[in-house]
Amino acid sequence: MVTCAKVPRKMAQETIQNLKARGLLKKSYGAFSEGGFVYIPVNRKPQEYELVEKRAARQTEKPANLKQALRGILTNSELEIAIRSFDVIGDIAIIEIPEPLAEKQRQIGEAILKTHPNIKTVCKRAGAHSGTYRIRKATVIAGERKTETTYKESGVQLRLDINKTYFSPRLSHERLRIAKQVKPGEKIGAFFAGVGPFPIVIIKHQPKATAVAIELNPESYEYLLHNIKLNRMQNKIKPILGDVSLEARKLGEVFDRVLMPLPKDAGDFLDAAIQSVKNNGTVHFYNFADKQTAFEDTEHIIQKACGKNKVAYKIKNKRIVRPFSPSTVQVSFDFQVIKKPYGLDKCS
Repeated sequence: MVTCAKVPRKMAQETIQNLKARGLLKKSYGAFSEGGFVYIPVNRKPQEYELVEKRAARQTEKPANLKQALRGILTNSELEIAIRSFDVIGDIAIIEIPEPLAEKQRQIGEAILKTHPNIKTVCKRAGAHSGTYRIRKATVIAGERKTETTYKESGVQLRLDINKTYFSPRLSHERLRIAKQVKPGEKIGAFFAGVGPFPIVIIKHQPKATAVAIELNPESYEYLLHNIKLNRMQNKIKPILGDVSLEARKLGEVFDRVLMPLPKDAGDFLDAAIQSVKNNGTVHFYNFADKQTAFEDTEHIIQKACGKNKVAYKIKNKRIVRPFSPSTVQVSFDFQVIKKPYGLDKCS
């Protein structure tokens, strides 16, 4: 039997906060309702409440973090190699499982579910990015058996399937950073648009801009169409299914800025970006490079493409976006394309 404060339902939340602030809650037991009252277990006897003895269920203490939840499941040596950070896309967690822990992947997944109530599914990476669309497959190891989810970022919603589309939550800061640069009336070229995160976040923050979103993967394109409707941007974003090089050539020199968040080999498409951006327009170029020479190598790619297209350029911003591997980083370059007059190999 446990001593409980008996209060009407409408007073329950206020009473719990009051007792908690005074250190009077009996934390090993949970409050429960019965009839028109809520019974709140207490460890001392506050005089202002009616107190009764009731049978109450003991609460299991929730682990404070994943490492704590894995104690008893993994040995000390296994805890040292366990990866305790992971990507979350919507209600799906995606984690790397080191090979020595493969036999305990289900228990690791269940520990994540226990410590993160917002997560419904845990997946493990099943290989590297591969194929034309650079998809990195994942397999479910715990929770609901699904790979489709709704992801929320910067006031927008994006529906996607992690096994059918390329999507990185780690570029959320980049999307917002660029969105804040866009001015009213700008026309955006969203190359490699995927399910639409860049153009949709941009239009959310600058509704007086418009965008053309070009995507090659048919599965991603279907989600792009869905997400444009989901965020009510049918009149702001024009989706195109096709190859960036071909579609940009058809459109001509129309964009105030072009976005190039391709997961690999974006340099192969710089010609299309340079040719479709207006004079003094901006290209946001992303590249994976050796961390020791990332800026030099990336600018060399830009310089070569601008020389080929007989335009000058001016670097407006360059930064490391994120580490990709122990030796590789992803960098972003914002550069202005100067077409008229053309008289310099570069401006920096």
